[in-house]
Amino acid sequence: MQCYLFTSTCVHTGSDSREVAAAWCIVGRNLKQAQFYVFKIMYSENDNITQNSDNGTLFSPKNHILDTTFFVCTITSQITVMLSMGAIITLQEIREHFQRPLSILIALALQYIGMPAVGFGLVNLAQLPPTIALSAMILACCPGGTASNLFSFLCYGDVSLSIMLTTISTILAVGFMPLNLWIYAQHWEGGDQLKVPYKSIAITLAWILIPLFFGMLAKKFCPKLANVINHVGSILGLISIFSMCILQYIMFPEAFNTGWTLWLMAVTMPTVGFTFGYLFSIIAKLNVKQCKTISFETGIQSVGLATTVVVTSFPTKMHGQMTPVLIMFAIYVTIVFLILSVVLRIINYLNKRKFDRIPSVDKQCDEMNTFN
Repeated sequence: MQCYLFTSTCVHTGSDSREVAAAWCIVGRNLKQAQFYVFKIMYSENDNITQNSDNGTLFSPKNHILDTTFFVCTITSQITVMLSMGAIITLQEIREHFQRPLSILIALALQYIGMPAVGFGLVNLAQLPPTIALSAMILACCPGGTASNLFSFLCYGDVSLSIMLTTISTILAVGFMPLNLWIYAQHWEGGDQLKVPYKSIAITLAWILIPLFFGMLAKKFCPKLANVINHVGSILGLISIFSMCILQYIMFPEAFNTGWTLWLMAVTMPTVGFTFGYLFSIIAKLNVKQCKTISFETGIQSVGLATTVVVTSFPTKMHGQMTPVLIMFAIYVTIVFLILSVVLRIINYLNKRKFDRIPSVDKQCDEMNTFN
C-alpha cells in the first residue's frame, strides 16, 4: 500500500524545490512519470496548475505545502517502518520459516491465486464499468504492501513472516502479475495493453531490503540501539501513515464523491482477503500470530504498483475513472488497521494489568511460610 505514496506525490520544479525533484530522480523516472499523471487527473480543472511541457512535470503553488508534506511522510514511513521491523527480527527466525514453509505457501497461494479470483468475482458481481473493473483487477493482482509489516507488529503478528512474505511476493510479482493480468484482465476492453512496472517492482524491493538490512545489523551488534530504533521507528511510521490518510482526504476530495458502489468495492475486496487469509490459516492449524500475518498479507495489496500500471498503460483521459478506487482502498485499509492496532494494544494493556494484580504462586507460598 505505501508504495502508492511514490505515485501520488507531486514532483516540483523551481528554485525553491530542487531537493524534492532530485530525490524523485533518485527514486526512478518511471515513478516520476506516474505521479505526474496522477496529479494531472486530480487537478485537471484547477486553474492554478501549470504544466511544463519540456520536462513533463507539474507545479501547483496552491498545493505546494501539502505536496511537500506528503512527500516527507512517504520517505519517513518507508524508511522507519522497514528499519524498525528489521530491528526486531533475526536470521534464525527467517530460517525457521523456511524450514517449515507451510505458512509461506498458504500466503503466496492466497496472494496470487485467491485474491485475483476474489477480485474477478467481486467485479463481475458489482457489474462495474469496464475502466473501474480493470483498475480493481489490477489491484487484486498486485503483491502485498509494506504497510502489512507495520500492522503485523502493531497487532502482535509474526513480523519475520510478514517481511518474508512481502519480499517474496514482490519478487514473484515479476512473473505472477503478468500471468494473472493476462488471465483476468482481457475480459474488458484495454486489458490486453497492460504494462507490468518492472522498475517499480525493483525499487519497491530495494526500499524493503536496504532499511531492513541495517535494522538487522543493529539487532545483532547493538541490541539496545535496535530496541530504540524499533520503538521510535514504529511510532514515526504510525504517525506518518495516519498523516498520509488525512492528507489524501484533503488532496483528493474527488475520490470521495464517486458513489457508494466504488466504496463498497474498495471495502469488500480487502475484507474478503483478510477473512480468507485467517480462515485458511486456521484450517492449516497455524498459530495465532501466523494467522494474523497471513490475513494482513492477503488483504493488503500494493496500491503503488497498481497506480503505476494504470498510468503507464492507459491514456490520461481514463485515469480519472480508474484511480479513485485505488485511493479508497488505501484509505480504508489504513483506517481499519489503525483502529485495530489501538484496540488490540488497549486490550493487551488491560490484560497485563489484570495479570499483574494476581499474586504469583511463589509469593503465596512465601506468605504461607511466613504465617506458619
